[in-house]
Amino acid sequence: MIAAAIGVPMQAVEQLAAVPQPVTEPEEASSIGSDMSIVGTILATGAVEVFGRIKGELRGASLLIGEGGQIEGDACGQEVTVLGRITGTIRALQVKLLGRAAVEGDIFHQRLSIEEEALFEGTSRPLF
Repeated sequence: MIAAAIGVPMQAVEQLAAVPQPVTEPEEASSIGSDMSIVGTILATGAVEVFGRIKGELRGASLLIGEGGQIEGDACGQEVTVLGRITGTIRALQVKLLGRAAVEGDIFHQRLSIEEEALFEGTSRPLF
């Protein structure tokens, strides 16, 4: 198994990938605004939208790195959608690089889609 051989804890990805319980109202996403810069580890149980800068690690069920959003570090979740920039490792069941997204690093995934204008420099490896 590649994931275990290179130190990717599959249990951590599976926990984030667990199907959430149905709720009566849609849960709002946590948001990091364009005027924010955070250094450290961010852990969320729900969706996270990033329009500012993060230097560190971001974990959440669903991650959206919006246009202008930047992560220097790791992003881990069930679904990661990038329109901004990530320099680091992405671990997710589904990864989407949309628009003018730019990713420099490794992507561990079950499904990966890259739009024509998006940039990706690194390696892509499947999660098992």
